[in-house]
Amino acid sequence: LEDLHVWVKQDDRWITTYTRARPTNGNFQQVKGKLEQLEQRPKLVYGRVGTKGYMLIDGLQGDRLSDDVDEALEALGDTTGLVIDLRFNGGGNETIAQRIAGRFLKKKAVYSKNQYRDGDQHKDLSKELERICLARGPWRYTAPVVVLQGQSTMSSGESFVLMLAQAPNVTTMGDRTAGASANPKQVKVGRGIVMNVPRWIDMTPDGTPFEGVGIPPDEFIDAVGPADFASGDPVFEAALDFLKKTRKTKPGRKKG
Repeated sequence: LEDLHVWVKQDDRWITTYTRARPTNGNFQQVKGKLEQLEQRPKLVYGRVGTKGYMLIDGLQGDRLSDDVDEALEALGDTTGLVIDLRFNGGGNETIAQRIAGRFLKKKAVYSKNQYRDGDQHKDLSKELERICLARGPWRYTAPVVVLQGQSTMSSGESFVLMLAQAPNVTTMGDRTAGASANPKQVKVGRGIVMNVPRWIDMTPDGTPFEGVGIPPDEFIDAVGPADFASGDPVFEAALDFLKKTRKTKPGRKKG
């Protein structure tokens, strides 16, 4: 199965399954060197570059992650633009992503659709189901936001991109995502064999499947692989340039 979520294990022995090249389009060490007022939490780093804010969320795990992001937004509420870096986000708990994305939405939004396997035949699928993200928190971040994505953005990380993209002040930038969102389940089949198998077809809000294809950004930046990031991070720099050109200069914090 050409699916990055599929794996097979017998006792302690892993059986090789499908993989494919997914070049990374970022260098966090280059970004880190430019940040002021740097703060680090599990799965979260945030800081500033002048009047612009930066937030790296490199996974969706941990009971405190959404609370930590709330604290980061309080600290960055006076910024006039924000970069949310999801280029290294391999996924995790989609519910955590919903809580975080709700801080940028004015109202509930359909961010994805999916169909589950529903029978033995290849075309036995459920009806299309909508997944919804709700607005949350005491205020919304309303200044321009750039969400950085790439081929290492995978699984629930891709759903996170789709959630944030529903906010009118968000622009996505970078490379296409991994195209791997399977909502897998572990199945024990006997003799110590455990299989991780996909359960759904995931889609964008308009019903377009993105498995194996990925989600394209609004702004494509042609920079992938180590050579492009040896002395800087051109994707991050492109995001800062984009924010500098936006007309809105009011702080991101707006009550209501």
